[in-house]
Amino acid sequence: MREPHRVRTQRRDSARRAGVRRSWRWHPPVLALMLVAPIVAQEPKEEGVELLRSDSRAPFVHRIGLYDERGGAIDPADPDAAPYSPRATCGKCHEVGTIGRGWHFNAGQAEVPAGRPGEPWIYTDPSTGTQIPLSYRGWRGTLNPDAVGLTPWDVAKIFGRHLPGGGVLHPPETGDPPGLSRWPLAGGLEVDCMLCHSDGGPHDPAQRAAQIERENFRWIPAVAAGLAVVRGDVAKLPDDFDPDLGPNPDFPEQRLPRLTYDRTRFDADDRVVFDLTRRPSADRCYFCHSVREVGDGAPRTWHTDDDVHLRAGMTCTDCHRNGIDHRIVRGYEGERDADGRLVAAGTLTCRGCHTDDAAADELPPGEGRYVPKRGRLGAPIPRHAGLPAFHLEEMSCTACHSGSEPGLLAKRFQTSLSHGLGLPTRDRHEDDDPLITGPVFLPDADGRLAPHRLAWPQYWSLSREGGFPPLDAARATKLLKKPLADVKRSATAQGALTREQIAAGLKALQAAAAEGQSAAYVAFERVYTLGPDGSVVSTANDAGAAYVWPVAHDVRPARQSLGAGGCTDCHADDAPMYAGRIVDASLAAASDAPRTTMQELRGADADLARTWNRSMRAREVFKIAAFAAVAIVAWFAVARGAFACARWIERR
Repeated sequence: MREPHRVRTQRRDSARRAGVRRSWRWHPPVLALMLVAPIVAQEPKEEGVELLRSDSRAPFVHRIGLYDERGGAIDPADPDAAPYSPRATCGKCHEVGTIGRGWHFNAGQAEVPAGRPGEPWIYTDPSTGTQIPLSYRGWRGTLNPDAVGLTPWDVAKIFGRHLPGGGVLHPPETGDPPGLSRWPLAGGLEVDCMLCHSDGGPHDPAQRAAQIERENFRWIPAVAAGLAVVRGDVAKLPDDFDPDLGPNPDFPEQRLPRLTYDRTRFDADDRVVFDLTRRPSADRCYFCHSVREVGDGAPRTWHTDDDVHLRAGMTCTDCHRNGIDHRIVRGYEGERDADGRLVAAGTLTCRGCHTDDAAADELPPGEGRYVPKRGRLGAPIPRHAGLPAFHLEEMSCTACHSGSEPGLLAKRFQTSLSHGLGLPTRDRHEDDDPLITGPVFLPDADGRLAPHRLAWPQYWSLSREGGFPPLDAARATKLLKKPLADVKRSATAQGALTREQIAAGLKALQAAAAEGQSAAYVAFERVYTLGPDGSVVSTANDAGAAYVWPVAHDVRPARQSLGAGGCTDCHADDAPMYAGRIVDASLAAASDAPRTTMQELRGADADLARTWNRSMRAREVFKIAAFAAVAIVAWFAVARGAFACARWIERR
């Protein structure tokens, strides 16, 4: 039975007073720290505030005290010590407000330019055949999570394991979204600086993911950094639990998680040494940015090679650089910063490093701004011997040099963000959703042919007029899970629903529809609806068009690039760049299959391609004949010249 309001109020007031006493214990080490550094407010420091700085290339030894999210100094000996906050702790010396607007944290900020399309968050529900590319950035072909009924809380629970926090994942920064009662209990997912900047220390991103599943958001930085262990799960608390009340005598097990700090990580003044680096290793990046090829014919891990740049001793941040604003250089041509200028003067791209024909910047040096030079880090200039120059204008560098070597069937990939790579599990299988294929050769934003990865949207819809908006994810699962389970699913590698399942789903959805609403299923460039006789009708529609995003890694060495084996690597009727299939044979055989080859998907002229391909068969013979003809003509010219010289000498 719920306790009287008066008793609850007394316990709340008592807990708050105790909390104040705990946060401001006047023991000497904490007092010393408070005298040398003012308490940080929750709001980010404004730009222009004078902060501590070293201005040296030597790493600064971060021997610092810890602070909780309210700005109180942490006493590790206190059994009720609060979890440490990177925002409050790092905010003593760093502009955390500016950092929080960086590329990794700003997906939900409306004023941020979307930039070139990247890998989306892909929401999947195998039980309903659902696969939806999502993004707050408005990339064409993606949907906003709100459109499918996913709140920031849902995004944090589903995808937060491979996101560094901040932005929409830390609602206290922008105000709690309405109706989300779990945020006050769990806390927000703060930007965890140690996720990237830990240099060989004990920071454990897998432990971070485990705490997200337990909804212990506020406790993550301390636990993942190995500073403490946590006991208790927010996920087990009811929505109406009041964290200010303390334990309820009727339910003593209902209490917020408690931390036990590892005293060996603290010195005599209760300070911690963080092993940090400005230049994170590739291993830190790989936790969120790993990609592996799966399926028949996929190479074993020990057969694969790292990017050639990493093998040469570089690391990711040598090219993907940033200032304190953490607007990471993504490295594509035409990328611009917040001021509209070419990022890093266009020199941190393939062409900017490896050629002399890339424009440095529009800014003349005389304006007092530093303009970086081309040829960074001793990058060699490729010879491209025998390659017609127009290829460099019509194709991106990555078309020949990046990603997995293409085959006649686009390969299937798993990524950290979509498949949880990096997390230990016994349940990951090669045919797990979502379906991501590649490389697929399509024009990029500049019209150059480039390799892409591809994901097909698949979702259910209920609408009254025009368009096919996706059905709320929770409602789709509730309405369709059982009807679809009652029909045997196709065992194809594509994970596509059978016609029978689509029919069952449409009928179940139509039965629950409001007056005037029509049920539809969108998948593989098709829209499936029910005809007047109850049969499934399939029509082509761009609503089911694939979402694609360009890829640049891993970069292969020159001898493994396309074209190293000659022109027929690309210019042949069976070359992957033209004839490579995007979907497997089981789906391609369907009467309503999507466009199946890369050539069809990009709308290339098939007759022109065949003409070029056939001409390439005789290209070597033509070159030999041409050189022979030139040699014969040259021989006759020399012979004629010699004869003329001999006649002239005779006349003399």
